[in-house]
Amino acid sequence: MGYGEDKGIIPLTCRELFNRIDSSKNPNVTYKVQVSYIEIYNEHIQDLLNPKNKENLKLREHPTLGPYVEGLSNLIVNSFQDIENLIDEVHK
Repeated sequence: MGYGEDKGIIPLTCRELFNRIDSSKNPNVTYKVQVSYIEIYNEHIQDLLNPKNKENLKLREHPTLGPYVEGLSNLIVNSFQDIENLIDEVHK
């Protein structure tokens, strides 16, 4: 992930996403940002936002929307700080 000056691509992209949302000039547009956070290790998919669920999640493919992880947690975030807090909590 990287911290401080060495932030990785995910934190940088999330920060840019919220910068663009914040600078949006259209009052008729609303945004809803959801995050999921997984670890894939030895073909085992784990939901890092729900550590109580230790079972291997299943990768599925929707005919229209494409691949997804069945049963994966989605959390609504309102700022880049929310995402940083989630990442910090997962890595404690």
